[in-house]
Amino acid sequence: MALSRIVAVFTVIWFAASVAAAPIKLYCLGVFADGSPLQTELSIDEDFGEVKFGQGKQNTLELRSTDAYKYEWASTDDGTNFVTILNRFSGELTSFRKVKDGDPQIHFQAMCYTQNDRKF
Repeated sequence: MALSRIVAVFTVIWFAASVAAAPIKLYCLGVFADGSPLQTELSIDEDFGEVKFGQGKQNTLELRSTDAYKYEWASTDDGTNFVTILNRFSGELTSFRKVKDGDPQIHFQAMCYTQNDRKF
C-alpha cells in the first residue's frame, strides 16, 4: 500500500514537471526605419527555445537569450545580420541591422501586446 502511494506521488510530480507552458502570443505594431508600417504576430515558446513571427507563413528562429528582462534572437537576410530584442516589461520590440564596418542601425521598432490588451 505504501509503495503504491509513493509511485502515485512520483507519477504526479513527473506529470506536473512534464507539462509544457503554452507559447506566448503577441501582436506587434510599429514602423520600419524607412517609415513603412510594421504589423506582425509573435509566438514565443520558451520550452522549445524558439520564436515564430508573421501571419500565415511563419518564420521560426531560435531564441538566443532569454532572461527576466528580455527575449533576444538573431536572423540573417541576404547577407545582412539582424538582432531583435523584446523588452519583457514594456513590450518594446527593437530590431538592429548589423553592418560590417559600423555601428548597428535600427531596422524597426514596435510595441507588442497580448490579446487581453486589445480594446475591441
